Amino acid sequence: MDLDAIGRNWGGEDAEHPAGLLRLPTFSTYGFNDAVAGQLTQPTLVIQGLDDVVVPGGAPSASAIYNALPASMTNRVLVQIDCATHEMLWEGCSHAARCAAASAAAYGTEAGRPWAGAHSTVTAALIEWISTGTFNGAQAGRFTVDAGGVARPTGT
Repeated sequence: MDLDAIGRNWGGEDAEHPAGLLRLPTFSTYGFNDAVAGQLTQPTLVIQGLDDVVVPGGAPSASAIYNALPASMTNRVLVQIDCATHEMLWEGCSHAARCAAASAAAYGTEAGRPWAGAHSTVTAALIEWISTGTFNGAQAGRFTVDAGGVARPTGT
């Protein structure tokens, strides 16, 4: 609630009941954990910024969430983005040399254009996942998006 300066002030006049609204989805005590992941049946895309320091220390990593998905789930992808934090939905790339992918096109970016940053990767990943059920053309697997925005498989 401390992080949501607007929602925490909504509703609740009764001193016996907490005021405010947490505008983030919650599952068990907080967040998306491996127990919840193990019960999913729908195709699942897990995205994580590798520089995320906001996720509580006791929370499972994105790899743990991905590993906890049911083995019967054949359509599951883990994407980990280098140089991305918990705020990856808003993060761009301002370092010209790093943003221009040296050897390959940045994921979700037109050939010859520099990587626009983590936000562009997340946007492109969600559009592809919702439209086709794939990431970078694959229905399953693990991927790392490097500091230049290039997506590469990192194993199964």
